[in-house]
Amino acid sequence: MSDTLAAFKIYKAYAEKAMGKKIEATDKPDMVELPDHRGDNDGVDQAPPPPNFNDPAPAPPAPPHAPSPPPPPPHTPSPPPTPPP
Repeated sequence: MSDTLAAFKIYKAYAEKAMGKKIEATDKPDMVELPDHRGDNDGVDQAPPPPNFNDPAPAPPAPPHAPSPPPPPPHTPSPPPTPPP
């Protein structure tokens, strides 16, 4: 038995116990409403909405910058070559 089928059978058994009735097999599975445990009496326990992955994440704070190194000393030209004696 595949893991998916085993998981479905466990879920189906839980849903049947929660609803107090057998769930008949159909061509297309329907959503199973679980009893209301939140106390708002709408008959359905609802999950919070999934996060919106299209929203960009906040940018992390910039790391502190070290002071820039001092500029290199100015270039001094080499002395001209001396003629041979």
